[in-house]
Amino acid sequence: MIMADTGINICNECEQRGLSLYVPHGKCCHSQMTSSSVFDTKRISNNRIIIEQVIRRLKTFQILANEFPISMISHMMPC
Repeated sequence: MIMADTGINICNECEQRGLSLYVPHGKCCHSQMTSSSVFDTKRISNNRIIIEQVIRRLKTFQILANEFPISMISHMMPC
C-alpha cells in the first residue's frame, strides 16, 4: 500500500506491482465533500500521521543506522 498526496500520478506503476494507492479526496468542482469522502480523508490522514511519526523516530534514534542481524528479527516483531 502506498499513500500519496494529491497530484502524484503513480497509478500505473502501482497497478503493475500489485500495490494499492491511497490518495486523499479533493473537493473537485463541488462546494463540499461527500460524507464518505470526508471519512476516507480522515482515515488516510490519521494513518499518514502515524507513519510520519515512525519515520521521525527511526531517524531521531538512528534505529536502522547499522546492520541488523536476521537472527534477531524475532525481537523486532510484535508478539
